[in-house]
Amino acid sequence: MKLKLVFIGTCMLIITIVTVLSFSKDKYDQTKNAVNVQNESNVQVTPKSQIKGEVEVYDFEDAVNISDLIAEIVINKKIKELDEPSPKTLYEATIKKAYKDAEKHQDIRILQQGNSQWLFNENKLFSEKEEYILFLKKAVGEEFEGTNTYWILGEETNMYSVIDTGKIKKHSFYEDDLMDIEDKNLTKILKEKEKNNKDIQVLDKNKFEKKIIEIVDRQKKNK
Repeated sequence: MKLKLVFIGTCMLIITIVTVLSFSKDKYDQTKNAVNVQNESNVQVTPKSQIKGEVEVYDFEDAVNISDLIAEIVINKKIKELDEPSPKTLYEATIKKAYKDAEKHQDIRILQQGNSQWLFNENKLFSEKEEYILFLKKAVGEEFEGTNTYWILGEETNMYSVIDTGKIKKHSFYEDDLMDIEDKNLTKILKEKEKNNKDIQVLDKNKFEKKIIEIVDRQKKNK
């Protein structure tokens, strides 16, 4: 009789332990799932994060001399975005006017630092039909062979937006050598309007082009 009671008691203890363990596992799974759901709900996807990076800055004449290509271009379309080795966006563009080593109406590809998820130094990404004067260097590497691809020398420091038929805006790095062709009043107005902390300059487009051509011609004579 005692043996029977002991057996029954042992069975009840085993059932109790299994029940407790099963309940504990269910509670653990529920808690784990709740934590996962909470973590997922707390994840906030930021459309654009910022990358702060240093760029090599050149004075105007050096930038002209070092560039492989200087041209007024129009952005046709975005080709693709790149993540490695750093965020970039690849665009197709057409040359409207060439100042150094290119032909008018030639199609090229341009790499801009940053993409839709990562902005580089708060620089706005290019958009279709926008026009720029850019100082460019030929991209090298197997992936760029035969593609006529260029990257921007000094990034935003050598980006010039064409803002109307006679004016351009230098995106960053105030250039003393360009003070004589600067529209200082328009520079001030545009800086206040854009609430821009960068050292922009609004320049006379025709005089700017003339400066480039003079340096390019001088460089050719010295070769």
